Amino acid sequence: MEKNMSYLSNHGISKDQQQKFGIIEDTDKVTFPYKDKEGNFLFNKYRHLDQRSLENGKKFSFSSGYKPVLFNIQALDQDYVVYAEGEPDVVRSDQEGIPTVSGSTGAATFNKDWVPDFIGKRVYICLDNDDTGREGARKVAELLLRGSVEEVYQLTLPEDCKDICEFYSKGHTKEEFLNLLENAQRAKLEDFKDTQNQDDSLEDESGDKEENESITKQVIKLVLESGAKLFHDQFNDSYLAPTGNGQLVFRLKSKQAKSWLSYLTWKYIGLSLSSHPLNSTILTLEAMACYEGPQISLAIRVAKEGEIIWYDLGGKTIKITSEGWDIVEESPILFRRFPHQKYQIEPKSGNKLDELLDFINLERQADGRLSDEQLLTLCWLVFGLVPGLPHPALVLYGSQGSKKTTLHKILKELLDPSSIEVNGSQKNITEFVQTVSHHWFLVLDNMTYLPEWLSDAMCRVISGGGLSKRELHSDDDDILYNFRHIVGINGINLMIEKADLYERSLIFVLKRIKKFKTEKLFWAQFEERKPYILGALFDTLVKTLQIISTTPEPEGEFRMADFAHWGPTIAQALGYEANDFLKAYKANIYKQNKEALEASPVGLAVIDLMSDQDRWSGTPTELLSELDKIALKLRIDQDHKSWPKDARWVWRRISEVLPNLEEEGIKASKGKDDARLIILEKTLTNDVGNDNDGGQIPNNQVQSDIKDNKGDIFGGGVD
Repeated sequence: MEKNMSYLSNHGISKDQQQKFGIIEDTDKVTFPYKDKEGNFLFNKYRHLDQRSLENGKKFSFSSGYKPVLFNIQALDQDYVVYAEGEPDVVRSDQEGIPTVSGSTGAATFNKDWVPDFIGKRVYICLDNDDTGREGARKVAELLLRGSVEEVYQLTLPEDCKDICEFYSKGHTKEEFLNLLENAQRAKLEDFKDTQNQDDSLEDESGDKEENESITKQVIKLVLESGAKLFHDQFNDSYLAPTGNGQLVFRLKSKQAKSWLSYLTWKYIGLSLSSHPLNSTILTLEAMACYEGPQISLAIRVAKEGEIIWYDLGGKTIKITSEGWDIVEESPILFRRFPHQKYQIEPKSGNKLDELLDFINLERQADGRLSDEQLLTLCWLVFGLVPGLPHPALVLYGSQGSKKTTLHKILKELLDPSSIEVNGSQKNITEFVQTVSHHWFLVLDNMTYLPEWLSDAMCRVISGGGLSKRELHSDDDDILYNFRHIVGINGINLMIEKADLYERSLIFVLKRIKKFKTEKLFWAQFEERKPYILGALFDTLVKTLQIISTTPEPEGEFRMADFAHWGPTIAQALGYEANDFLKAYKANIYKQNKEALEASPVGLAVIDLMSDQDRWSGTPTELLSELDKIALKLRIDQDHKSWPKDARWVWRRISEVLPNLEEEGIKASKGKDDARLIILEKTLTNDVGNDNDGGQIPNNQVQSDIKDNKGDIFGGGVD
């Protein structure tokens, strides 16, 4: 390189990545800090740039404290990982969101002690595209396979690309790299039989085969006699419960399971369990758990067993029935736990749940009574302890300083405390499925845009549809999920565009607060009252369980029927009237309908089209022509992604808001004799009443809103 300072930029590494990894570029060297799994600094590796060092063959050196470790070892928390040759490749690949690690000293020096960290993951080897790199890739693949890493793939870069950095610098994209991963060749152990005894570095250090088999048998016997329980969950993953109950539950591929097995072996056999017998033990126990152990469904934080609701405190559990709630020291096996989850504080009874309202930015009515939003929030929170049913997404939007994130954080602390209080935007369906499957209540914070795939995925999480993690698999294996969890979203603007997510949501707009407290003081006050708020939450759930069976189920009026069923009962348990909840919920549904139509340019145009006529019929082409004219009148942006580009898209866009149009008194249908015909008809006005007695708004209100807001629809108007 002609200019030393251009080393990182010539490798395509952004300033943000340099800051993220703590990389420092000087005139004579680039410093790459190495860290351990917890992020603690270990040592520096230097890539020398000065001519004198290069002439003396000193391309790399290390600071004190050096030992063979993996660079970016935190990437091994993912289900798959790319093993690259050097630090620049790792940083550049991470820049594209692809988990990547490398060794500290080049292609041919993969350390056998690293193998256990790769067990249970899909490993894609992508070393330099030269003879040394290809030979190194073979050695790494063989070491991994012999170390019980089941899925190892060898990735081949294009001929004109030496490494990952050059791949991107020549204009190739992330999508092209993902395609290479999809088509990578899977390595098989039989491919390396001829080299088994050629390289001493491939021999296991733990002793001969017979000795390893003897140790494995001893450890397995010890596990079976210890009282531990082996089982598999609803997704066919293998687990170990060391104490035989739900106090500790480890996935057998996890680091906790390895640690417990090593401890058990040392304590009772007096042996330090090396990698080969450890991996053999885990593989055998996995098979026993899968084929001989019972299937036990595992939940995150909240579970239901018959008429009992269980809540996970993090070791202890709370057993909740209509008779009361109790803290249980040794619970059944019910929960899977993740490192990010925090222990929940033990609750204390005797207070009212209304105390929560002192900490969230939802205002009371002028006469001091609870506002609709306050009552809905309290009912939503209690309903959040009822698993197995669809829960509305809690959607908050408002200006900066309206405490949207704080409100979500408080609810997260009460329902599902985690060191990851809120999450940001999701890159793809794989990341979202991974994230939401690890949280009972997932908050997507400060969202500005909700892509269509994420909106659809959130609807499936709410309603309980199946989700699949298939990306980057080159065979037919699936990782399938089917669960109902809770989601929350917040942002300055309302980011939802699809009607099906609107009708699965509670939507609140928050105002900027006038008086602020320091974070330290605010959270100290909340933590002081949290045990009592939490106790009131469980007390309310108990009262709800006592009377839920007497509450009639709604008769098809509500899309989120379960929330509409439980909500009035919870309101009564809180000391309010069932009708208070129904009024509040209907008013919120009206807002949902209004927002859904305002998010649909076609919906707005159809409403305007029918504003002065009772019936319209015609072909999709004719309807699109009419809607195009209205779009010009209303200044609707016809380049908006939701505007139909041709007649084939007209009915599809109308279908997206069919229920919302019907709420506004417009029925859309296809012709009986001619399927090409689209018919729009005004229906009878609903019996809506007013806010005081029915919680709804007149049906012509949206039409009035449209007329009042001409010129500012989908980017077509002026400020």
